[in-house]
Amino acid sequence: MQSLLFLCAVQVTRHHTLACWALASLPRELYPALFQAAFMYGRTLVLQALVQTWPYPCLSFRQLLPKPKQLGWPERPRKESVQAVILALLAAPRRESSSR
Repeated sequence: MQSLLFLCAVQVTRHHTLACWALASLPRELYPALFQAAFMYGRTLVLQALVQTWPYPCLSFRQLLPKPKQLGWPERPRKESVQAVILALLAAPRRESSSR
């Protein structure tokens, strides 16, 4: 059974323009659920916007994505979702480490 948070994230990511506009005002705690929803349903433009505005120092697939067949996830991730994340990471400017 999917959580209410995840179901809401699915609805938010359905509309690319509104989702991208809302990212500036959403709390950072919602980013993981939005990422999961966008990744699962192949919302590539939303994924790219999420990656480019990711509020945490690390974006870990292992932590963000559940194991296959959990919560109805497919056995293999969507190719276009993986490509969207990789392209967004390559296009994003590198963040300077503040621990120098």
